[in-house]
Amino acid sequence: HIGAKTDAKGHFAVYAPIAGEITEKHLVLGEQVAAGTNIFMIANIETVWAEFKIPVDQRQLIRVGQMVNIQSQTGQNTDASIAHLASISEENTRMIEGHIVLKNQPQSWHPGQFIQVMVSPDNHPDKIGLLIPSEAIQIIEEKPTVFIKKSAHYLPVLVNLGEVKGNKTVINSGLQ
Repeated sequence: HIGAKTDAKGHFAVYAPIAGEITEKHLVLGEQVAAGTNIFMIANIETVWAEFKIPVDQRQLIRVGQMVNIQSQTGQNTDASIAHLASISEENTRMIEGHIVLKNQPQSWHPGQFIQVMVSPDNHPDKIGLLIPSEAIQIIEEKPTVFIKKSAHYLPVLVNLGEVKGNKTVINSGLQ
């Protein structure tokens, strides 16, 4: 939508039908455009998809809903779950594409950004453990311990640690 009024320099306002950020510009200064021409691409990036690919022979190790750890080349790190897995592999690469939905507040994940997705076979439905913040684990008498709240008291519980995923650790046994 183009505003009806121009300013003293002949500039006029352009209004978008949605809120978001300009991700592409399809015109140059002074260019004449016809009505209905797309001049900008606007995207709402409050939520973004992270795409990843896995070899077809590893498909049985992951599932929709499985937690993964995502890291960027700039050191960003977050945990999320797999939202979608393609049912058919790409013909040329024999890879299966997956998608992860990321809440992007503040807008720190950018479309086109390279990421690394860590999916552990330990998260297979037969072997899934409990994922807790690593800072909750205490070492007492050289044994990993987590405190759980029972009524008004905290009780120590010995745990068997699994893989560390970013700032979280898998608890293989000891907690439910």
